[in-house]
Amino acid sequence: MGRTRDVSKILTSNTSILSLASASSTYQTKASNALVLLNTTSFTTQSSVSIDNVFSATYDTYVIRGSYTGSVDSTCDMRLRVSGADNSAANYERQLFNVNNASTSFTRLTGQTSYTNISGHTTTYNGINIVEIHRPFNTSPTLAISLGNADGSTDTRAVNQYMKHTASTSFTGFTIYPGSGNITGNVSVYGYNK
Repeated sequence: MGRTRDVSKILTSNTSILSLASASSTYQTKASNALVLLNTTSFTTQSSVSIDNVFSATYDTYVIRGSYTGSVDSTCDMRLRVSGADNSAANYERQLFNVNNASTSFTRLTGQTSYTNISGHTTTYNGINIVEIHRPFNTSPTLAISLGNADGSTDTRAVNQYMKHTASTSFTGFTIYPGSGNITGNVSVYGYNK
């Protein structure tokens, strides 16, 4: 303690010290690895909400986060879209794990016209969902994972899905819509930096 050392006596001629300037140009900063908010849309009593031009070649994977209440107790469904039009061809598949109170169910559906039941919602409680969607802009099948829940006055429901769109289509957006009635809420889209 109390002793100082001359740095020149510690370092050899082959030793170099990483300066702040060289570190910032050599190593990627943590902030550039984060999610980037691309769009947030709020809506009131809508029969559907379309978000266009959020998928592009800039990102491979996206996160869609939504929160909804409904004019009636129902589900929230999702379709992919391109050129301002929903894709409603029977190319949607999903493997569903549903927990409602003490009961559980497993379902596999193919040849569907949408990703159904990505979230439930009621007239008084928010349904929430998180969808992670991989490479929707590429001309290849699109894969996604959906985690959703809905709280009711007497139950809590969890819906987990593993989803695929089998067509090799480049999508630029999506539509959220209720199984019945209207929805009020918000949805945000984030891109994962590469």
